[in-house]
Amino acid sequence: MIQRIINYKSIKNHIENKEAAALVLVVLLLMVSTILVLSVAFLTQSNTAMAHRQQQGIQSYYIARSGAELAYEAIVSDPAEWNYFENNDDWNHNPQTITFPEGEATIIITADTVNDIRRVRITSIGMAEGVERTVVLSVEHKNNGRFVWSR
Repeated sequence: MIQRIINYKSIKNHIENKEAAALVLVVLLLMVSTILVLSVAFLTQSNTAMAHRQQQGIQSYYIARSGAELAYEAIVSDPAEWNYFENNDDWNHNPQTITFPEGEATIIITADTVNDIRRVRITSIGMAEGVERTVVLSVEHKNNGRFVWSR
Protein backbone atom coordinates (compact mmCIF):
# COMPACT_ATOMS: atom_id res chain seq x y z
CA MET A 1 0.00 0.00 0.00
CA ILE A 2 2.81 2.37 0.85
CA GLN A 3 4.40 1.56 -2.48
CA ARG A 4 1.22 2.63 -4.22
CA ILE A 5 1.14 5.95 -2.35
CA ILE A 6 4.77 6.69 -3.24
CA ASN A 7 4.17 5.85 -6.87
CA TYR A 8 1.01 7.94 -6.85
CA LYS A 9 2.89 10.95 -5.39
CA SER A 10 5.76 10.62 -7.84
CA ILE A 11 3.33 10.31 -10.73
CA LYS A 12 1.41 13.36 -9.48
CA ASN A 13 4.67 15.37 -9.16
CA HIS A 14 5.77 14.23 -12.58
CA ILE A 15 2.45 15.35 -14.10
CA GLU A 16 2.59 18.71 -12.27
CA ASN A 17 6.17 19.25 -13.51
CA LYS A 18 5.01 18.60 -17.07
CA GLU A 19 2.14 21.08 -16.67
CA ALA A 20 4.53 23.70 -15.31
CA ALA A 21 6.91 23.11 -18.20
CA ALA A 22 4.05 23.40 -20.67
CA LEU A 23 2.95 26.67 -19.04
CA VAL A 24 6.48 28.09 -19.31
CA LEU A 25 6.64 26.98 -22.95
CA VAL A 26 3.28 28.62 -23.74
CA VAL A 27 4.34 31.88 -22.07
CA LEU A 28 7.60 31.90 -24.06
CA LEU A 29 5.74 31.24 -27.32
CA LEU A 30 3.32 34.08 -26.55
CA MET A 31 6.22 36.45 -25.89
CA VAL A 32 7.97 35.52 -29.15
CA SER A 33 4.69 35.85 -31.08
CA THR A 34 4.02 39.26 -29.53
CA ILE A 35 7.51 40.49 -30.45
CA LEU A 36 7.05 39.27 -34.03
CA VAL A 37 3.63 40.90 -34.38
CA LEU A 38 4.93 44.20 -32.98
CA SER A 39 7.93 44.10 -35.33
CA VAL A 40 5.72 43.52 -38.37
CA ALA A 41 3.38 46.34 -37.26
CA PHE A 42 6.31 48.74 -36.85
CA LEU A 43 7.77 47.84 -40.26
CA THR A 44 4.37 48.23 -41.91
CA GLN A 45 3.86 51.64 -40.33
CA SER A 46 7.30 52.94 -41.32
CA ASN A 47 6.97 51.61 -44.89
CA THR A 48 3.57 53.27 -45.21
CA ALA A 49 5.00 56.58 -43.99
CA MET A 50 7.92 56.35 -46.45
CA ALA A 51 5.57 55.56 -49.34
CA HIS A 52 3.35 58.53 -48.43
CA ARG A 53 6.38 60.85 -48.26
CA GLN A 54 7.62 59.59 -51.63
CA GLN A 55 4.16 60.15 -53.13
CA GLN A 56 4.19 63.73 -51.81
CA GLY A 57 7.63 64.29 -53.36
CA ILE A 58 6.53 62.98 -56.74
CA GLN A 59 3.37 65.07 -56.58
CA SER A 60 5.42 68.17 -55.70
CA TYR A 61 7.77 67.52 -58.62
CA TYR A 62 4.92 67.26 -61.12
CA ILE A 63 3.24 70.37 -59.70
CA ALA A 64 6.54 72.25 -60.18
CA ARG A 65 6.94 70.89 -63.69
CA SER A 66 3.35 71.79 -64.60
CA GLY A 67 3.88 75.32 -63.29
CA ALA A 68 7.04 75.71 -65.42
CA GLU A 69 5.25 74.39 -68.50
CA LEU A 70 2.32 76.77 -67.97
CA ALA A 71 4.72 79.70 -67.62
CA TYR A 72 6.56 78.62 -70.78
CA GLU A 73 3.29 78.45 -72.74
CA ALA A 74 2.29 81.88 -71.44
CA ILE A 75 5.60 83.40 -72.59
CA VAL A 76 5.74 81.69 -75.98
CA SER A 77 2.08 82.38 -76.80
CA ASP A 78 2.50 86.16 -76.24
CA PRO A 79 4.85 87.57 -78.94
CA ALA A 80 5.20 90.90 -77.13
CA GLU A 81 6.30 89.13 -73.95
CA TRP A 82 8.59 86.77 -75.84
CA ASN A 83 10.35 89.56 -77.76
CA TYR A 84 10.54 92.02 -74.86
CA PHE A 85 13.41 90.33 -73.09
CA GLU A 86 15.62 90.27 -76.19
CA ASN A 87 16.73 93.86 -75.54
CA ASN A 88 16.17 94.14 -71.81
CA ASP A 89 18.60 92.90 -69.19
CA ASP A 90 16.22 93.68 -66.35
CA TRP A 91 13.51 91.31 -67.53
CA ASN A 92 12.56 89.74 -64.25
CA HIS A 93 9.04 88.95 -63.15
CA ASN A 94 7.85 88.96 -59.59
CA PRO A 95 7.16 85.45 -58.32
CA GLN A 96 3.72 84.19 -59.29
CA THR A 97 1.76 81.42 -57.63
CA ILE A 98 -0.35 78.92 -59.53
CA THR A 99 -2.77 76.88 -57.45
CA PHE A 100 -3.60 73.31 -58.43
CA PRO A 101 -6.05 71.00 -56.64
CA GLU A 102 -3.09 68.98 -55.27
CA GLY A 103 -0.88 71.91 -54.23
CA GLU A 104 0.71 75.06 -55.62
CA ALA A 105 3.65 76.15 -57.74
CA THR A 106 5.61 79.35 -57.28
CA ILE A 107 7.06 80.58 -60.57
CA ILE A 108 10.12 82.85 -60.85
CA ILE A 109 11.05 84.00 -64.38
CA THR A 110 14.37 85.68 -65.17
CA ALA A 111 16.27 86.47 -68.37
CA ASP A 112 20.01 86.49 -68.95
CA THR A 113 22.68 86.08 -71.60
CA VAL A 114 25.04 83.11 -71.70
CA ASN A 115 27.66 82.95 -74.51
CA ASP A 116 25.75 85.58 -76.51
CA ILE A 117 22.54 83.57 -76.31
CA ARG A 118 19.57 85.20 -74.63
CA ARG A 119 17.55 82.81 -72.53
CA VAL A 120 14.64 82.81 -70.17
CA ARG A 121 15.00 80.82 -66.97
CA ILE A 122 11.77 79.58 -65.46
CA THR A 123 12.20 78.32 -61.91
CA SER A 124 9.17 76.57 -60.50
CA ILE A 125 8.85 75.44 -56.89
CA GLY A 126 6.11 72.87 -56.34
CA MET A 127 4.60 72.33 -52.91
CA ALA A 128 2.28 69.49 -51.88
CA GLU A 129 1.46 68.68 -48.27
CA GLY A 130 4.60 70.38 -46.97
CA VAL A 131 7.01 68.72 -49.43
CA GLU A 132 8.85 71.01 -51.87
CA ARG A 133 10.49 70.24 -55.22
CA THR A 134 12.16 72.67 -57.65
CA VAL A 135 12.56 72.45 -61.43
CA VAL A 136 14.30 74.88 -63.77
CA LEU A 137 13.42 75.29 -67.43
CA SER A 138 15.86 77.25 -69.64
CA VAL A 139 14.45 78.58 -72.91
CA GLU A 140 16.72 79.99 -75.63
CA HIS A 141 15.37 82.92 -77.62
CA LYS A 142 17.46 82.47 -80.78
CA ASN A 143 16.61 78.82 -81.37
CA ASN A 144 12.86 79.30 -81.72
CA GLY A 145 12.25 78.70 -78.08
CA ARG A 146 14.28 75.50 -77.69
CA PHE A 147 13.99 74.53 -74.08
CA VAL A 148 16.15 72.48 -71.76
CA TRP A 149 15.19 71.10 -68.37
CA SER A 150 18.11 71.92 -66.09
CA ARG A 151 17.00 69.86 -63.13
